[in-house]
Amino acid sequence: MTSKSNRNPILMLSITSKYLKKLEKKPRYMEKPNIVNVYDINHAHFKEAQSLRYVFTEPLTNEYPLNLNGEYKPLIKYEPETQLGLLKPLLYNYFGDRNKENISKGNENDKLINVFTRRGILEQIMEFPYRRNDINVLISRYNGQIFIIQQQLTEKMFNINQGNSHYTRLCELLLKDVSEDPTTWNDENIFQVAVYEATIEKFKLHYIGRAHAIKETEGTKNYLKDLCMGSMVSIKQMWINIKDKDEKYLKYWLQAYLSNVQQIYLAIKDTNAMVTSPIQCLHTCEIPKMCTSWKPNICTTFLNNFLEHVERVMSRVNSLDTVFQVRFDAKNKTVHYVRFEGKTDKTFIAKEFSELNIEAP
Repeated sequence: MTSKSNRNPILMLSITSKYLKKLEKKPRYMEKPNIVNVYDINHAHFKEAQSLRYVFTEPLTNEYPLNLNGEYKPLIKYEPETQLGLLKPLLYNYFGDRNKENISKGNENDKLINVFTRRGILEQIMEFPYRRNDINVLISRYNGQIFIIQQQLTEKMFNINQGNSHYTRLCELLLKDVSEDPTTWNDENIFQVAVYEATIEKFKLHYIGRAHAIKETEGTKNYLKDLCMGSMVSIKQMWINIKDKDEKYLKYWLQAYLSNVQQIYLAIKDTNAMVTSPIQCLHTCEIPKMCTSWKPNICTTFLNNFLEHVERVMSRVNSLDTVFQVRFDAKNKTVHYVRFEGKTDKTFIAKEFSELNIEAP
């Protein structure tokens, strides 16, 4: 592959106390996200869905304790190929087949700057002012549109970042799969994702993330066209002896905020992974009031500020083969970037489009 790059990292942002105070003075907030589509994921394959597949029902008092040490068939762990494939349904939703002309049209009739990414990446960026771990992302810009993905993790780091079987067991206990092809709970590569849209200042965010469950109530409407966003819920589980609850609550809040989820059902498990107390219902808007180590307006304003810097340094970029590798250094609280030009091992969008524009899945 031919390439031209500036291998000396260039400083984009430095997160100092002075910088954070400046963000607080001019807070930026996101409009409530909407779900625009839903896709079923089966390993590297995806297909469009008409409704959410999971319905949440709160356990009855006599169903406790909940044992999260469920007996499984051999567990098929979440695979790197599944995660890498999550970009495809997002791109297909906007540029594949029926919408393939959108990639060349760009922002001709739109004053907003379109950003395409995963919800998990937005969560990590918004968390960065308080985050302990580094983030590495790749960014392309074409026809005024910005594309952001996470740089592929090493096998070791990918495995470290994965969840555990306790969450899978909790889902099995609390969620009813109402789809025509019910979930095989021992396979972590079969699930559902939603495509969200939200606006923050001059940026229109289009992102994909795991779909949440809908709460089963009288008159519940589960079809996408009738879906009431207020009926979406998230379920979480936490060790009873966890040391830094604020950090966990920040992650819960970010995911819920970006998904317009208003209620989080939290199971507290003891050292034997047994849930003996009733599951707590947390209201998303109340979570920041429970924490002292982070502020929601810093998270949203930092995201907007980061995107402004990306647009500024990439304003003359108009090629999917030009990629900026951006490193968020948690220890030094800095953001640096390196520019790669031409087809390199960092190029990620061109290959996806060549696959998607052939035919619909």
